[in-house]
Amino acid sequence: MSFRCDYTSSNVPDEILGMVSLHDSINVDVLSMGAMAGTGLSDHAAEDKGMIKNHWMWRFVVKRPGTLTGQIQFGFNLTETPSVPSDQAQYARSSDRPFDSDSGDPGAFSTRSIGSDEGARFDDVSSINKPPDVLPTSGEHAASDTPSAVDIRSALGGVIQQPSRGPRVPGTFGIFVRPRAEASWSHRFTRSFRLAPGTTFGQLFRSVTSRGMEPFCFQQVGLARFGCRDGISQFAAAWLADGLMVDGICVEKPPTHIYDLLCWRYSRPAIVGEVTTSDEDEAEEGAPRIRGFRSSRSYIDRAIWPEGYVHVEHPKLLFTQRPDA
Repeated sequence: MSFRCDYTSSNVPDEILGMVSLHDSINVDVLSMGAMAGTGLSDHAAEDKGMIKNHWMWRFVVKRPGTLTGQIQFGFNLTETPSVPSDQAQYARSSDRPFDSDSGDPGAFSTRSIGSDEGARFDDVSSINKPPDVLPTSGEHAASDTPSAVDIRSALGGVIQQPSRGPRVPGTFGIFVRPRAEASWSHRFTRSFRLAPGTTFGQLFRSVTSRGMEPFCFQQVGLARFGCRDGISQFAAAWLADGLMVDGICVEKPPTHIYDLLCWRYSRPAIVGEVTTSDEDEAEEGAPRIRGFRSSRSYIDRAIWPEGYVHVEHPKLLFTQRPDA
């Protein structure tokens, strides 16, 4: 079996579903997708200002035949649009929730030398602030023309009015099998969570797919697409309810619940030498870039869920939109 394949929820093979977690754990990775559009900054400069796009994915490490290890990375991604060169999410600043440079760090401070990031194929759909209410023309992106999203039920018994500020953009349950165990070079934050002993990828997969989460859509406002972290939260909620995820608290220090981690944006600003503020003051050619760690409070934007889906709410999950808003 090749360990470099891409699947969706409709065609993942049984041999992948039957794989067992190597250490009875699962990781969540926060990937950097580069600078927010419209900032005029390079990716390095955007890192220094905390103005990068994040995208969240789950990473399930398994043992491959023999003594090798591999990973199954999965989550909701934007459906690729052939007519659009890049489906990268776009962002704009907003005055209704100023950028919070608070370094209330839910993770430990660390330093590392950043090399060239590997070419990540994932598109970021989490947001730091709400973008302006400017919808794209038909030529900018082929978003869904279907009617407004229906209200859904909350697991607490109420009704959730789904986002209606812009069109829906179809998402795909992407499953990416790779011959490595480590997180992508493009990751900016990662945490591990305990699973019940012997948990298979198939158990995690069926826990999600049995709840009617598809078809999943991102909400679009202007050129921005939102909903990534909402999807991550509902995966975790399903596994906690089914006893597959032990307690939702990361094994690293400080011990923090996945719902708390989802309410932050993560970047790695330069901490040695002058902080990069423009494209013109990059480090000398060949010099390593030593970067630290930074987190900024960032509320969760809601995705658009199919009719009949029962959405899990929790006091720790801080959404930009209240359930009844």
